[in-house]
Amino acid sequence: MPNLTYISSDRKSLKSKVYKGLTICDALKMIGNYPSMNCGGRAKCATCKIKVLEGSEFLTNVTQEEISRLGSDLISENFRLACQSMINGDVTIQSCLD
Repeated sequence: MPNLTYISSDRKSLKSKVYKGLTICDALKMIGNYPSMNCGGRAKCATCKIKVLEGSEFLTNVTQEEISRLGSDLISENFRLACQSMINGDVTIQSCLD
């Protein structure tokens, strides 16, 4: 099981083992942190935007929906939509909206 390390906007850190193949949103829900998702996880709003600090290679590839919502500049700076990013290994993320 991969480790997900979540750093909130107030710099508090939470680390937990999560199931491989979950989206970051679903993994955060499992560990008791409910991310903003105004669209219900359909990549229509970008309220679940996160920054990947470590382990971007252990996430699924960037989706076309993410590029449409975030733009290529933010994608190149390791921003992702938590509802679209599936975990396949250890990942450290930082909240953008708490």
